[in-house]
Amino acid sequence: MTPSSSLTPPDGVLRYRLDPVGAVIAILPTRCKSGRHPLVPGISTVRAAGGKLRVDCPACATTPGGTGTGWRWTGGHRYPDRVERDERFYDGHPARRPRVARRQEPGES
Repeated sequence: MTPSSSLTPPDGVLRYRLDPVGAVIAILPTRCKSGRHPLVPGISTVRAAGGKLRVDCPACATTPGGTGTGWRWTGGHRYPDRVERDERFYDGHPARRPRVARRQEPGES
């Protein structure tokens, strides 16, 4: 297990919504911070403690230099009753690493 770093700043404030009966629902992204891998319920690790929530991508964690690549948010609500995944809030997030473009070979257009 990799210790979480308290020296790096969080990626922002976690988004929430309330359902019609008042349940608190945390909105998580559908993809990891690098944008390369889907976050899969039951496989991706979600930890909540001390008003912070962390989501780790097991695929990123096993690649070289992949430590510390999880999303980290602060929360303004109590522990959520459940979570939903919705990419529209996180796709353009500044913490998301830019994707590496494929090199164009000679003669390709």
